[in-house]
Amino acid sequence: MTDYVMPAETACRLIAALDAREVAVCVGGGWAVDALVGLHYGSVTAPFRFTDHDLSGAGEIAGMPVRCERPEFALQNRSGYESRDVDRHDVAVLCDHLGLRPPPAYR
Repeated sequence: MTDYVMPAETACRLIAALDAREVAVCVGGGWAVDALVGLHYGSVTAPFRFTDHDLSGAGEIAGMPVRCERPEFALQNRSGYESRDVDRHDVAVLCDHLGLRPPPAYR
């Protein structure tokens, strides 16, 4: 399987288009990590239930403010599957940037 990496400009256009139609958007997965630490790529999907609190993070993608997962929730969702290089990178960057402890599988 090949991972598709969406360019930051495409993500921003998509978010802006949904926002213009008054669709509430919250960034998750790798894009949430990117938004929280100011990076610009990545995505991870998983079937999780989200609460309003889980989705109360704030970050930016290519200078555009976005709503995203809280850092702790983003880390929690990096377990339960075989991690890829991009997952290990995202966890390391997020923990380093925000002073968080990595989930057990990443220690």
